[in-house]
Amino acid sequence: MTMQCNFQPGRTRVRRLMAGIAMALAVGAGACGKGGDDVTAPEAPALPGDPVQVPVLRQSAFVFDVDLRSRTVKVTGPQQPTLRGGQGREAGPAYSILSTDVIDVQASNFFASTVGAIQPNRVRVFFDVAILNKLGNVGLVTPTFPVAPSGQNGVILFPFSTNVLQTSGGIGANGNELVIELPSRGEVQPSPDWNGNGTPDRPDFPALPGAGGNPFNFFNDASCASVPPAGGVSDCFRYETFGPIPAGAASASRRVGFDIDASVGQFRARLIVAADLAPGAAPTGTIAGTLTSPERGPLAGVSVQISGLANPVVTDAAGAYSATVGIGPRTVTVLTATLPSGCGSAFVPANGQSVTVNAGATVTQNYSITCTVPTGTVNGTITRAGTGTQSLLGITVRINPDAGASPDITTGVTGTAGSVAYSAANVPVGTGNGAVTLENLPSDCAVTSPASGTGTYTGLVLGGTQTVNFTVTCDSVIPPAAYELRNQFGAVSGGTVDLTITFDPTTCDPVRNANCPADRSYAATGGITSLSGTAAGRITGRAAQPTALFGSATLGGTLPVTAWSSVTTQLGGAIDAQQIVIIRYTIGAGAAGSITTATTGIDFANEDGDPIVLVPLGQPGGNFRIIEATVAIP
Repeated sequence: MTMQCNFQPGRTRVRRLMAGIAMALAVGAGACGKGGDDVTAPEAPALPGDPVQVPVLRQSAFVFDVDLRSRTVKVTGPQQPTLRGGQGREAGPAYSILSTDVIDVQASNFFASTVGAIQPNRVRVFFDVAILNKLGNVGLVTPTFPVAPSGQNGVILFPFSTNVLQTSGGIGANGNELVIELPSRGEVQPSPDWNGNGTPDRPDFPALPGAGGNPFNFFNDASCASVPPAGGVSDCFRYETFGPIPAGAASASRRVGFDIDASVGQFRARLIVAADLAPGAAPTGTIAGTLTSPERGPLAGVSVQISGLANPVVTDAAGAYSATVGIGPRTVTVLTATLPSGCGSAFVPANGQSVTVNAGATVTQNYSITCTVPTGTVNGTITRAGTGTQSLLGITVRINPDAGASPDITTGVTGTAGSVAYSAANVPVGTGNGAVTLENLPSDCAVTSPASGTGTYTGLVLGGTQTVNFTVTCDSVIPPAAYELRNQFGAVSGGTVDLTITFDPTTCDPVRNANCPADRSYAATGGITSLSGTAAGRITGRAAQPTALFGSATLGGTLPVTAWSSVTTQLGGAIDAQQIVIIRYTIGAGAAGSITTATTGIDFANEDGDPIVLVPLGQPGGNFRIIEATVAIP
């Protein structure tokens, strides 16, 4: 294809060339060259009317390879990888034909009609084009050279040339398929989809786009017909207008298209992007989010690093963070070293997510972070009031860590009959607010402080302690006269817990209960203690501990069942309350829970070996009660 050069001495042309001397020289030198893309070989003068196929402009064009068979559009950057044209001016924008150092050009939404759907024997091909301004502080505005059509504002895109392509079937040295660019094997013409800034720009097919984008001569003063001459040559081009593009921003997609002969399967279009560069503030957006833990709630004081920012942002008391940043892709990373102790074993989603920030918009990136459950201690005292003398030693304390749905923790008490204490370690902090209640109160006793019967606490923190005290008021009652067998757990310590079994014959008064014998002495004991509860399976061993009067009991049976027996060496036996058995249980690893006793198989005898008749209260001849025990195992 012969390149032709036409220098016209019009005043307007001269003014443009003087205003953009560097660009004009490049165009002029290229136009007077020869040989396709060869900018060095001389070329003979050309007659007016030939298209402006200036090599330097060809090299500054984005190449769109369109393949109807694969329904794809491949975009390749210009051969000139840097900005063409004059440099920036002191008081205004710089003249530019843009290349990949300034913009990215993307194509999408390819469509090809059936033959003849719009024009006889023609296929209408169109696709969407979007332009991304890669400069962080320079906007793209209406070009001065090439001159923009009247009424068009912003970045201009026009199809500088088109050629039919053919795949040879061969493979090049780099392994790529060879593509031959033919001068003409079927016609390819820009369609009315090149409609400037007309609307509608992308109607549903087969509706036509709004009017605009009629051929315009971007390089000299010659006018253009509304329709290019059929089969002729022209330096007039249809065009698409994208409006000004702020620094770092992307344009809206606009549709462009071509009408092609039905014989064309592949073609190449060279598209020129023209705009001036105008300094301006880079557009910004916002990245915001929250850091929370299912175990601990909002995570305050945690640093979040956002790529491009010199310093991280820090979450507030609600676990929220926010930062204003430039638009484009960003990475949001939680700095794990700033997380609270015990946090960070897992992130949902994974730490270091990528987000895209748009101008004036807010993008949200939240993280849910797994933490160990923080714990503290809840303790207090339970004091008896009133005229009653009932023992408080059998009370169970129940703690709900967040006054909600969390699992409860139970613990026993220690102390004297009228004043006991409790302490529960490893209580989950939860929301820091909890509730404490008392269970297994003695008969005719009730909680009178707090008045509601439920104690509460607030502000429990990791490693902290909250104290909740109770007053239990008991009325005087005369309990049924009966022997008592009392089970009581001590404190869990060093992986063990002691169970003390006490027998008290003094509570069986024959004056008040005819089933109580006058002789209260006892010398031999025996029974079976079975353990149950959520932590019973953690008991791995047992050993008898010595008592004052009955020595160390003999133990048997298979855990969690223990058979025990003991004998006193005291002459005449015992006649008052005595510890008859102490069993030290070994606690293995496992989940926190509780253990409760169940006593059966009671068999007592006096010094002479005569059995002592023990009948549970409530049955005929009743003279015996058993008080069981419960302990919390952390």
